[in-house]
Amino acid sequence: MTDLKTVYVNGVSPADLLVAAGDGIHLISNTDVNNTIWLSRTNAAIANKPDDATDLGPQSFVVVNGEEDVYAITTGPTVAVRIIGGGVGYFQSGITGQGFFANADGAFFYNGTPGPGRLIESITGSLASGSDPFGNTYTPGGTDLFSGGEVLLYSTASPQLRKLVVALAGQGGTDVVNNGWAPGVTVYGVNGSPVGMTMPTNAPNESSAPFVAAGVINPAGAAQLFNQMYSGRMSGAPDYVTVVLFSSGFNGPTGSQGNLNYIDTAAGSHSEALWGQGGIFIPLCNGIKAVKPGTADTTLTPEVWNVLPLASGWSNIVGQTVVQYRMLADGAVEWAGGATHTAWTGSIQLGASAIPAAYRPTNQQWIPGTIAASDASLTVNPSTGIVSASTGGVSLTQCRITGRMPLGI
Repeated sequence: MTDLKTVYVNGVSPADLLVAAGDGIHLISNTDVNNTIWLSRTNAAIANKPDDATDLGPQSFVVVNGEEDVYAITTGPTVAVRIIGGGVGYFQSGITGQGFFANADGAFFYNGTPGPGRLIESITGSLASGSDPFGNTYTPGGTDLFSGGEVLLYSTASPQLRKLVVALAGQGGTDVVNNGWAPGVTVYGVNGSPVGMTMPTNAPNESSAPFVAAGVINPAGAAQLFNQMYSGRMSGAPDYVTVVLFSSGFNGPTGSQGNLNYIDTAAGSHSEALWGQGGIFIPLCNGIKAVKPGTADTTLTPEVWNVLPLASGWSNIVGQTVVQYRMLADGAVEWAGGATHTAWTGSIQLGASAIPAAYRPTNQQWIPGTIAASDASLTVNPSTGIVSASTGGVSLTQCRITGRMPLGI
């Protein structure tokens, strides 16, 4: 009669009998995915003592001739051992090793011996439990890479110095040929070529995708840190812009600089701005404008002229600019234009309503008229925002001004 049974082996002495002398050929299978059992001829066997016992690893099997007693013991956890009389061959569906194992949940990889805090990577199905046998948690239904693990991609078939292209790692490290990486995602250049990250949008009319490169080695051999960013290009519009950053060493100890470039449709490069130790240089500038107050956090709308509504009794001067104001890039407010009124002496209100607080000075300021003998000065009340025209002690009929009013004094 064929002997078919399961023996539960533990770490308690005496060892458990698996096959007795004279029973004949038997197959012994360790069904556990994590733990090793130790086989011996004596029930006084001691786990991890190779001089009188031999190990049978997780999900492994062995055939014995049954001429001698065979006992088993573990280092502690109970292990289910299958005994098949007459068995000489066996297929085990699970896979295991010194630093990994597979079971119904998926495949699990460890840093050294599997245990708490040693899980590096898990590849699991959506119905997986979410916790391995050691209490390490993972996300069911995908691949998790944990701190201490890394994925390394090379431009060559085997690791070579300066051929590492991408490193994805939870911690910094160095490979066997001395390529180093930082925690997170690191992208390298190879032999001067700007290898980096491409970020396509999958738009049907995209002819080239945005691109970011860093850590490029100078093709001439001189090491330098180099960063560049390219915008994407759409079909039919082959012009694009780039940002290029050079570290010190590009052109001497104080040669660090940045460039903002425009590449035209004929592949011509135009340097729109450069910056470095000496400041910022803009070769061609069509004007620097302030952001319209109240829009900086959302729309970044450039400032334009704001017309001042006139108070009762005032009218525009025919053929001349109306009274208006705008914010300048240096934080001052520029005023221009003119208006006319019946003769008055002293100060009267010019604007029909208060101007916004962002255009008011800290203390009351004034701008003299363009023709001192006949034009009133313009003043702004810091508290109320009321704009007035002041004649001093003479009688005038017009307020014509052109000038700037500082705000912070």
